[in-house]
Amino acid sequence: MNARNHVNESRIEDYADLGMEAIRSVRLTDLPAIVAIDASGSSIYCKSKHEASPKT
Repeated sequence: MNARNHVNESRIEDYADLGMEAIRSVRLTDLPAIVAIDASGSSIYCKSKHEASPKT
């Protein structure tokens, strides 16, 4: 899969002088993604590891 085919809009929001490291706002369509950090900063991966660990 090539993500380039799913980008509808890309706009630099800040730090344009950094080139590829600039902060961008990107609008995508039909690109499967997994968000691993929720709005409060918790990681789904850490939660999953903790829930999957054996209970003693």
